[in-house]
Amino acid sequence: MLFDHGLIDDASCVFCRDGRQTTDHFMVACPFSRLVLRESLKQVKLSPPRTDWRQGMVRVVRGRTALAKARRKCLAATVYLLWHERNCRVFGSRRNEPEMLVRLIVGSLSSGHNT
Repeated sequence: MLFDHGLIDDASCVFCRDGRQTTDHFMVACPFSRLVLRESLKQVKLSPPRTDWRQGMVRVVRGRTALAKARRKCLAATVYLLWHERNCRVFGSRRNEPEMLVRLIVGSLSSGHNT
């Protein structure tokens, strides 16, 4: 990622500082990201993955039902806002707490706007 190309000096996760900035860590292993996704899903009355987050993420994006579509929208909004927050932390100084990100995600879903 950015560290491998020399664009940033620190390869640790900007959210938890306990892992290398990889897509796998960002999407599955980071406690901050998992918390934001879990709480976002709960706020819109969707069940978060209970066990293995990898399998849970696959379950979130599969299917053609209205529930599956709602899960995909929530996941997309979550990933977008987490990535935006990550960039703000790497290149700027602003830091949002998980609760604020959840509010932004839920707000974007309830307003019908994509983030």
